[in-house]
Amino acid sequence: MSKLAIPKFVLIYLLKRTGFWQKGKDLMEAVEEYASYYDLPLGDGGLALERHLSLPRFCGHEDKMEARATSRWNPAIADKLKWGYTGSLPGISDMDFKQFIQEACDEWSKHFAWGATYTNDSSKVNIIITVGPIDNQGGTLGWSELPAGMSFEGKIKQKYDSAERWNKGIRLLSVLEHELGHALGLSHLEEGALMQPFYSESIQSPQPPDIREGLKLYGPPKNKPKDEDQPTPDPKPIPADMQSVIIEFKGYGLTAKIVK
Repeated sequence: MSKLAIPKFVLIYLLKRTGFWQKGKDLMEAVEEYASYYDLPLGDGGLALERHLSLPRFCGHEDKMEARATSRWNPAIADKLKWGYTGSLPGISDMDFKQFIQEACDEWSKHFAWGATYTNDSSKVNIIITVGPIDNQGGTLGWSELPAGMSFEGKIKQKYDSAERWNKGIRLLSVLEHELGHALGLSHLEEGALMQPFYSESIQSPQPPDIREGLKLYGPPKNKPKDEDQPTPDPKPIPADMQSVIIEFKGYGLTAKIVK
């Protein structure tokens, strides 16, 4: 451990929350495993390692999760889920909080057959979103349960840290998107994905690795828009008695649509 300038107790704390160290495991082995996993140098006394370990963590799940392709909602209801919430985040109005949650759900539903909308009927809620203390600022931002099995139809819970200064350094929408990624069944993915374990302000929407894994679980959206490359039918000819009307409107820079 003399190679690193990081105090041992700090290393233990930081590595434990990532899942790379557990009691009884050699600490230096855990350090080397973490550095190798994220391609970090150790020859600088551990400065790059400490900076990386100190990044805000999206959630309480370990960096290397084994849930991939084993956790999803029943496809029959996966795009008709309901979410509800309790509590409020400091500095975020209830109206804005609801809007952010729905935007995060919609961001995922663009890419595959999964979706959720708000309900205030607790008996119909599938995703229960709560607020409360988790740890100090810049630590764990939130957490989410994952669906159990490959045809889940129950309820899962999420929690967002009330200690954070939301939208003043930590973008709430990005954290919601990440945790909802877990709620739909995604595990942590490689660096550069929205589902990477640690927060990055440069990643603000699902990335190709996230979309690829989601498609494996749910397939494309059921109401996917028509391919833009497909030819569009020729428009119906404008009746002769209406052409003068169209010309007159166009003269004022307006557009008219004729419906039969």
